[in-house]
Amino acid sequence: MFLTPCFSLQPYLSHLCLDGLCLTMPVISSVQYHMLVVVVVVIEVVVVVVVVVVVVVVVVVAVEEAVILVVMMMIHVVIVLSSSLL
Repeated sequence: MFLTPCFSLQPYLSHLCLDGLCLTMPVISSVQYHMLVVVVVVIEVVVVVVVVVVVVVVVVVAVEEAVILVVMMMIHVVIVLSSSLL
């Protein structure tokens, strides 16, 4: 009697061949496998949402800082021009 691994199309099933006869033994059930897939997809979605939120916050803060800088420069120019006119 020889046990050899068989090719498996389903990743959650372990196949063994016993003298040419394939035996299928579930490592985890299909329900557990599909739950694992759902958990992985949810984790990926959460990671993507967190990355998008961080990027948006960084862009908003950068734009806000740029607007403040431009306004301060305009105020400075107005002060310099008004003092030179006096």
